[in-house]
Amino acid sequence: MDICASKKEKCRFIYDVRVDTEKNVDFLIRAFAKSQSVYKAELTIVGTGICLNNVKKIAEDLNLQVNIPFDGKQSELSGYYIYVDYLVLPTKSEAFGFVMAEAQTFGVHGNGF
Repeated sequence: MDICASKKEKCRFIYDVRVDTEKNVDFLIRAFAKSQSVYKAELTIVGTGICLNNVKKIAEDLNLQVNIPFDGKQSELSGYYIYVDYLVLPTKSEAFGFVMAEAQTFGVHGNGF
């Protein structure tokens, strides 16, 4: 499925979960880097965690600082969800969580639901 083909501007993604090893954010950034040759896209990473500096370094090494803003932990996410197209959760194992329900409330599509 070509999820960004109909977008006239950037296709906007959000990752809004803890930035930890089991959340697989390093994989997400590498996959996002590969998509840049095909799509105009932006991935906003909202959250903090033990792997935050590591994933920031990966984004920097892949020259993605402009396309991947890191916005830290946010208490109010509605401003993000009205702006993005897709929620991405590359976690290695995750039960249906609050972040998915919250994204759905704003009409944001997501992987796995």
